[in-house]
Amino acid sequence: GKTTSLVLRLLQAVADGVPLRRIAAVTYTRSAAAELRERVGDGLAALLRDGHYLGGALTLEAARRERFEEAARELGGARMTTIHGFMRWMLRLVAPSLAIDPEFSAYGEAEALASFEEALLAQLFLAQDPRATLAEPLRRLGVKAQPWATELFKRRAVAPDVRPSDPLSEDLWRVFSATYDDWLRRVGPARFAPSEIELQALRLVATPALAARVVARTPLLLVDEYQDVNPAQGRLFEALEGAGARVEVVGDPKQAIYGFRFADVEVFRRAAAAADLAGTLDEPLVNSRRHAPEVAHFLNHMTRTLAEAGLGFDRGEAPDVQAVVSEGAPVAGASAGVELHWWRDDERRLEELRASELTFIAERLEALHQEEGVPYRDMALIARSHATLERAVAALQARGVPAVLRQGRGFFTRPELRDLRAALAACVTPAGTPLAAFLRGPFAGLSAEEAAAVARAEAPIEALAERHPAFAERFEALRRTLRSDPGRALAHLAYRQLAAGVPFVARLSKRARENVDALVVAFAERPPADLERALDAFDRFARESESGDVPQGGDGVTLLTVHASKGLEWPVVAVVDAGARAAPRTPDIAVDPELGTLAHPGAPPFEALEERRKAREAGEIYRLLYVALSRPRRRLMVSGSQGISDPGPWLAAFHRAMLGPVASVREAEAARVAHALGVERVLHKVRGVQVASLHEQPAPLAPPAAPAPTPTRPRFPALVSPSWVILEGAGRAPEPRVRAPWPAPLHAPGDVEEGAQLWDGEGGERVAGRATAVGILVHDAIARGRVEAGAARTLAGQEVLFSFPPSEHPRILAEVEELLSSFRTLVAAGAIPALGQPEVDARELPFAFEGAGSTWQGVIDRFWIAGGAAWVDDFKTDRTLDASRYRFSMATYVEATERARGVRPGARLIDLRRSQVVELDDADLRAAWVEQVGGMA
Repeated sequence: GKTTSLVLRLLQAVADGVPLRRIAAVTYTRSAAAELRERVGDGLAALLRDGHYLGGALTLEAARRERFEEAARELGGARMTTIHGFMRWMLRLVAPSLAIDPEFSAYGEAEALASFEEALLAQLFLAQDPRATLAEPLRRLGVKAQPWATELFKRRAVAPDVRPSDPLSEDLWRVFSATYDDWLRRVGPARFAPSEIELQALRLVATPALAARVVARTPLLLVDEYQDVNPAQGRLFEALEGAGARVEVVGDPKQAIYGFRFADVEVFRRAAAAADLAGTLDEPLVNSRRHAPEVAHFLNHMTRTLAEAGLGFDRGEAPDVQAVVSEGAPVAGASAGVELHWWRDDERRLEELRASELTFIAERLEALHQEEGVPYRDMALIARSHATLERAVAALQARGVPAVLRQGRGFFTRPELRDLRAALAACVTPAGTPLAAFLRGPFAGLSAEEAAAVARAEAPIEALAERHPAFAERFEALRRTLRSDPGRALAHLAYRQLAAGVPFVARLSKRARENVDALVVAFAERPPADLERALDAFDRFARESESGDVPQGGDGVTLLTVHASKGLEWPVVAVVDAGARAAPRTPDIAVDPELGTLAHPGAPPFEALEERRKAREAGEIYRLLYVALSRPRRRLMVSGSQGISDPGPWLAAFHRAMLGPVASVREAEAARVAHALGVERVLHKVRGVQVASLHEQPAPLAPPAAPAPTPTRPRFPALVSPSWVILEGAGRAPEPRVRAPWPAPLHAPGDVEEGAQLWDGEGGERVAGRATAVGILVHDAIARGRVEAGAARTLAGQEVLFSFPPSEHPRILAEVEELLSSFRTLVAAGAIPALGQPEVDARELPFAFEGAGSTWQGVIDRFWIAGGAAWVDDFKTDRTLDASRYRFSMATYVEATERARGVRPGARLIDLRRSQVVELDDADLRAAWVEQVGGMA
């Protein structure tokens, strides 16, 4: 409805005499902009062919035919783009006046952040000199300088006019400003990240003469998906309106779900309030051509429930809708209706219930396919987290249901796909950097020196033929083929024997081959007209931000996150894991997007700013629920579980609507509501199924050793640790030591188990093996709270790496990053709490206590208390986890905690290799303590 209305408004403007070249229509994503252009083209064709559009909503008058014919000719160059695309056009229009390069290029925020961090490290290094300008501010900020400045960099366009709230915030602003200015000088005026494009656009509209030039070119500006703009973008459109442009916006506040990109629904609400005051606010669209009546009836009930409670949107933003079935519209194979499937057991953990839930949904989708003939490609499974999607894949595969992960996060940045992109670029520009990257890659395999020598030659192709004739011949054959048949460009690259005489895909893993297959199919479905357009299409796809896991080839049930599902629809949709709890996060700093107030934890305004941020996040959670529930055309299935803990926000919303797994005393009322709505509501019992692993199934854990019938008391030294008891006190000889001279590698990757040591042949000291080094770095990252993606690179200066050859460092850090990713997966799945979330959250907690005539000491990885329950978590990076190996150490940690805190915690091994949590039996831990120490206090 929204896009159709926007197209109608654009065609009406053309009918009123506004040339298409003087209209700008912008939206949020490139795919949406492409769809908008296509829809306008269809509308123009319908008007010129049939004389009317949209059932007579607009008719063609003979006197105005020339206007639409002219618009049809201008369609290819019409300004229909993304918001940032429109900003880039604005900047190029007046670039000399802003002292920027008109041919500037755009690049991603990730690259901008990485280069800013380099500039920040340089400032930190220079500040070691006490005479440096930033020495004192950095000294006062201490270790917080780097994370705080980095967080401020991410928000630089949200609040360009920052006002520090206290002396420490003033120090932060000084450090950030100096680093940012230095970074801008390094980047120069010819390359802009998205935030710099926004800031430059704001500079433009702040100058009346420049803003007037933009308005003269585009007096009418139509903006779609306005609920997704951020405050900076909102200020831009408001400034253009103030400069004389007519700005018309379309949006749905119920679908504002991009807060993590700093989008703010309040920008839309401010525009709606201004339009209402001016009398230019249109009536809301209330006819839905997407949903079957049964689905629309259910959605009305849910939106009324949420709106009346002020959860995500208000009643004026959520009017009831009427399902309208167009005449002649094809009817999907699935029967229409809504199913709610709940699992509730107040004595079980959520993880156990989820297993039953996902197994049932897999069976239900299989039944729809077999009994009603619904193709799997007409089904989608939507979840809030990628971790849940991986579990769903396992459940579907167990039933033989094909599943396809779509909208992949990082898909077009995968190494195998970047290699293909480099090959395309080399065919388009066989010189300079594109050619060097191609020659350095797997197709030619030249050394850096060889590739650079060819690429820098005055005649690179001739130089390649002279120095590497065999490959030059294959390369020329490839270029001829691609020029004559660009639609099959990627297929030739992927499957022909170009890479050193073997097909490119022959060198790849199974999953990497699937990625290449998916890319080749995507290009084959919509073949580009030439190589340049193929390259443009690749870059366009790479910049798309709607992302989940790496897409897979094939045909099956589409699996994707709520964010990735926005704007899409299917006949059948299953929304799973509605019982998941929200994972709260506490940012390092707070910045008010309206006033620009900068505060840090401890500063007076921080708490108030945090409360506002949390309120915005809470509202977005319910808008995510609406987006998920509104994806189906015919049939909606929702599943959720409630265990020991309180229900998550989505499930709480169903409780409020009297449709969830309510307490038994309210069951009759819930059944009545479901019957009145025509909703099938089913309460299920938990099955005896195993929890699906997030990754491969681990080997069975070794059974714990039986306690000794007669406890004995070993002789302990005056100061003792659990590891001493395990290795030395139990009579176990030390591991044989391995000697290896530097600079030869001290080990092969993965050949040394956690805890094993190596000898430094030159220094004569024991050094950590690779597995131990990985474990040390992982524990350090968790202790410091640096577990976000990319955090591993901050560990590159740790001393434990110095005993390894430099060539080993990237591989070790990559393994650390993989384990930290597992940590994030477990947090997202609710298996472990996020850092800082529990009421008590202590990491790397040292302890010492007297017992059995000795002083026991050690360090607990994590001790936390939440909701009255206390836990000791021990993070494990072992390649093969043997639970019995850690019985005594965990028993010691529990003993220490009970003595110090007066509460006996539960004990868990957090297996980061296999992304699973192993809960240890308390009786077994007591037995392990008695077995080694006896009954002595």
